[in-house]
Amino acid sequence: LRAVGVDVEVAGLDSPAWSREVAGEADFDLSISGGNMIPDPEITASRFETGGGRNHTRLSDPEADACYAAARATVDRVRRGEHYRELQRVWARNVDWVPLFWYAAYYLRSDDFFGWPDQIGFRVPFWHWGRIRPATP
Repeated sequence: LRAVGVDVEVAGLDSPAWSREVAGEADFDLSISGGNMIPDPEITASRFETGGGRNHTRLSDPEADACYAAARATVDRVRRGEHYRELQRVWARNVDWVPLFWYAAYYLRSDDFFGWPDQIGFRVPFWHWGRIRPATP
């Protein structure tokens, strides 16, 4: 960003500070956010619909909200697709987020350790290694 005249202070936050400052208070200028965005476009509602649980930028667009509501109101795949294509047109006119890239997830796994998400009923996210410990023989 410096190349275009914007000075940036990068601040990594621990989970409680991130929850408070970004998710709770929206106290940030630029955020990099990742997460699932497929296979059903409905998953994007939590980020981009008014009041969405992960809508940290506080986006609010009645047209976009109407598209989500209309798609949610039908189980017909063709109709849902029409509503989501309209949502794309709404976003193209009025958007303050930019998808930069999609990343691949690399899963480490060894039976020498215990605590992987699949071993504990997926009660932690796939990327959480906080409960991993040596397996007992």
